[in-house]
Amino acid sequence: MSTRNAERALARSRLQTSFSSVPLGLKLVGAPIASGNASIVQMDINKSLRFGEYFRIWLGGSDNEVEVLATDSALP
Repeated sequence: MSTRNAERALARSRLQTSFSSVPLGLKLVGAPIASGNASIVQMDINKSLRFGEYFRIWLGGSDNEVEVLATDSALP
């Protein structure tokens, strides 16, 4: 496994743990969602007929961190 793939696997593992209380799926994408500044964190919610709604996340720079601090249990 390459260093980049190992870093992505570790980031995905940490994100899955952090997002475990969120009722949406998670996809760590391999390229920026929007062009312009690849070093920033980019996140959106996408909808798939097969999987329903899910977060797409681009982590950007290697020193960026993403974590779920709170969720709203009133949301479906």
